[in-house]
Amino acid sequence: MDGVERFVVVAGVIAAIVIALPTRAGLAKAGHRFAREYDLWIAPELMAAVDRAHRRDRWVLATAVLAAVLLFVLLPPATFRPFIVVAAVLPVFAVGRLLLGGRDFPVRAGRATVARSRAVGVTDYLRPTVPLAFALWVAVGGVAAVLGALWSEPAVLTGGVLLVVATLVVAGYVVALCRRPEPASGAEHLYLQDAWRVSRLDLTLSQLGFAAVYLGLVAAGDAPSGRVAVWVGVAVVATAAYALGVGGRARFRERLWPELPPGRLLSVGGPA
Repeated sequence: MDGVERFVVVAGVIAAIVIALPTRAGLAKAGHRFAREYDLWIAPELMAAVDRAHRRDRWVLATAVLAAVLLFVLLPPATFRPFIVVAAVLPVFAVGRLLLGGRDFPVRAGRATVARSRAVGVTDYLRPTVPLAFALWVAVGGVAAVLGALWSEPAVLTGGVLLVVATLVVAGYVVALCRRPEPASGAEHLYLQDAWRVSRLDLTLSQLGFAAVYLGLVAAGDAPSGRVAVWVGVAVVATAAYALGVGGRARFRERLWPELPPGRLLSVGGPA
């Protein structure tokens, strides 16, 4: 390992530590942004739970950064590209968030719980076009893998395969998380959990969409002039998939909380 590689490894480890140990001010800022984006007023005593949820999410991110460092060390230079790291760490995000999902805001022991009158699914939280988005992301990865093999571009081949794997893992994560029950002490508590779930789903899908677009653009930048148009087309398809997959913020209110008018502020834990 030369000096540059050692620097990257050390910088990655330091970045993971910084991510895993957020400041109180940083957590408060993230919590207020979450509340603002999802039309919530969260009582101060409940903001501690939101802070814990954000802290756990950052632990997942820190783990993904360490996985990226490991990939940097293990992959041969001819294969290593930044988009490979992005695609490879997405399953870490998905699995980590799945393990945490539905357990971020538990009901206190001894308190009664409420439940929905029906089971919920993916399209209650995300756009009905999200299956098409997943299909397009798989197609983007598959095309990249095939073209990478035909044109002797090992980095693109590896990135395409990893994108397909990441898409399948994220799709499984989305289905499993959307079906996971949400024990709640009341309607406001249930809405808080719905909002948090949608925010994590949208973030994960955004990361997957970014990986697919990035793969096409980087491949276009490295390709000979005669192949640039092909990779630009791949990036355009990936961008279309992003538009089809991301955007659950309005969807879950429409499907699960139709009685709430747009922009209505919901108080959780006390009067607004």
